[in-house]
Amino acid sequence: MNDQVEDDLQSGTAKKEETVAADEDQTARTAPVNEWVKSGQDAEIGRVVDEILRGRQAAAVYIDARSGGVFFGAEAHISGDVVGREQQRTIFHGPGGGQASIGIGSIVSILLDKINTVYVSPPLFAQATAILQEKHLLILWGQAHWGKWTTALHLLTNFHKQEVFEISPEVDWNDLRRLEWETNRGYGIDTLAFEQAGKLTKFNLQRLGEQLQKHNSRLVITVDSQVTLPKDILNHYALNWREIPEQSSVLSNHLKWYSFGDKALHRKVEEVYQDAAVQNFLKTHLLPADVDRLADLLTQVARGEIKLEEALARFAVHARQQVAAWFDDHAKLEDRSLMISVAVLNGASYNSIVELDERLQTLIAPPTAETKTPTGVDYYFGQTIAQRIQEVCSHFVSGFEETEFGSNPIKRIELDNPVFQPAVLYHVWHAYGRLHHVLLTWLQESGQHANFDVRVRVAAAVGELSKYDFGNIRRNILLPWANHQDKRMRRMAAFALGIPIWDGVLAPQVLGLLHHWSTLTNNWRLCWTAAVAYGGLVGIRFPDTALRDLHLIARLGDIRLLGVLSGSMAALFQIGELADNYYTYILNALLVWTETVKNNIAGLTGLVVYLNLAANSQIESEPDAGKCPTLLWLSQDEQYSEAIVTLWRRALNTKSTRKQAAAILHQWLIIVNEDMRLYAAIEQIMLTIAPIEAGRERKRVCFYLRRWAENPQGELAVAAKLLAKLCGKELNNDKC
Repeated sequence: MNDQVEDDLQSGTAKKEETVAADEDQTARTAPVNEWVKSGQDAEIGRVVDEILRGRQAAAVYIDARSGGVFFGAEAHISGDVVGREQQRTIFHGPGGGQASIGIGSIVSILLDKINTVYVSPPLFAQATAILQEKHLLILWGQAHWGKWTTALHLLTNFHKQEVFEISPEVDWNDLRRLEWETNRGYGIDTLAFEQAGKLTKFNLQRLGEQLQKHNSRLVITVDSQVTLPKDILNHYALNWREIPEQSSVLSNHLKWYSFGDKALHRKVEEVYQDAAVQNFLKTHLLPADVDRLADLLTQVARGEIKLEEALARFAVHARQQVAAWFDDHAKLEDRSLMISVAVLNGASYNSIVELDERLQTLIAPPTAETKTPTGVDYYFGQTIAQRIQEVCSHFVSGFEETEFGSNPIKRIELDNPVFQPAVLYHVWHAYGRLHHVLLTWLQESGQHANFDVRVRVAAAVGELSKYDFGNIRRNILLPWANHQDKRMRRMAAFALGIPIWDGVLAPQVLGLLHHWSTLTNNWRLCWTAAVAYGGLVGIRFPDTALRDLHLIARLGDIRLLGVLSGSMAALFQIGELADNYYTYILNALLVWTETVKNNIAGLTGLVVYLNLAANSQIESEPDAGKCPTLLWLSQDEQYSEAIVTLWRRALNTKSTRKQAAAILHQWLIIVNEDMRLYAAIEQIMLTIAPIEAGRERKRVCFYLRRWAENPQGELAVAAKLLAKLCGKELNNDKC
């Protein structure tokens, strides 16, 4: 059976481009179908996914452990406060669907289990329960980090157990009113966007409550205290959440949670808890998140992983006090500049830090005629390198740096206390206003450094600073980077936006900005940057919203965006190794994308993405058993098998992707031929792809199996076995 080349999807109007980088200002770039499919097989996708995963390490120190969940911890258990955002599955309302385009994801059960274990109800909880019981709608209004979202989830689990879903905070109020609510479910919105919170009126809330009541569902919305709510809302639907539960009870519950049922470990934790230093620390004002963090650290002390003094030092308030004292004690420019450089580049090579430190000193105090060429014994033989590093509370560690010729051994510099990293940035930004311009200039320049480890750390610092002045950072760094002709700079903008996305107050701003970029038809670079952001930290935090906007970008039909679309989808799929619900997110989204492929560039893009995943995504299915294709491994589970088979059928039934799909299936058979433990999975796929009633589809599959089974250059026994299963014992059976 010969494959045919499909007609140009653009009816002959599109022209094959010599390069995708030429003519940068052209707003749309299309290509023939075969060129489109070829472009989706981007050799850089693997490297891009690797960079996204490596970038998470640089971001970890800036991501609040309460919202980072398993994604930034060293272990695969839920650490940090219960407001982590790991989600179980998505309801994908894509463009053109029957409902508004709203991202909704369910909260993973382990987080809800943690809430039920650790939550301590303050006096206001009873009143909150009564309002939600009567009106099916509640607004928790108050300061950040006072437990509003945790309370919302606990309330919803009391009414709806595990059927609890999160709605993205940038949701438009009009779309929310038109949403078709499911029956007997709990919904939550954490830190509703300011502009949407301004639309809250008693009339709107009453109508929304009536809709929810019809379905016996409930909605809890948290709103930041900076938003002014009308009195009639406060009197009927909202509570001023100004209470913190009793501290010792909260800590006791968290200690039980982190002990994971290990009685011996719990006894050790209790001994650490009784230490005088801990008791003195408890006398300070601790928010619920601080108590959670303390319980986690005390458990690490009980395991012998860290010392108690180190654990107590890993609190932001203590670190900021120590940093402020350090700057008071070190007035020399070279000391302060080095401390800033180490904080921004913590974990980078010594040479890179020194290079950027010298540039920072030059920007702060440009050399004069007298200081241009410093000389003298003290300049060259003053403090040793080790003394200088020790002076800025740091130490050397051995490491490797990736170069184009392989790994290069280097000396890295790390802060003694990793919490100093955000603490230094906080202090410098808030204490030295005149330094802002210089600092931003330095960061923007440093973001163009040739070394990825340097760039990604600079971008992470930019993301952290954006929490303090998002508008300023967006104008001066993020937008220039996002619109840069160098794709490395655009990647840094995307990565930087992944830091504030984990901040409840800023998340709606970031989502709104990226959504705007995703809809632009006259600036492909900003679309490109948005696509990369959705494949990174932004997509991890809000996978449902990310997939919605990635679909919008795919529908633009710009070939320059195909590579990043594939890379972003692959990166999100890779997250499934930490939280397997992300496998479901991607597969469900691809089913939506590929419902119609003919004359639909987004559908074709979905098939290209799927085939990239089938060819390149691998997982270690069993310890020491080697890696196998992730989709082949997942197909053994009924939760995923139907979607996987459906996508295979669509890929094989589409002329432009058929050849690539067959080649990947061939590779799967080679793998199974060497490890027959996966035979049952591949047999189920092939039988489902080509059932007896399939006709032409069955003949096509049998044609490929016969060719692989009888190939003189490499006969595949597994192909012959499958062919016999499909067509009977005789290979030339008329059924084929």
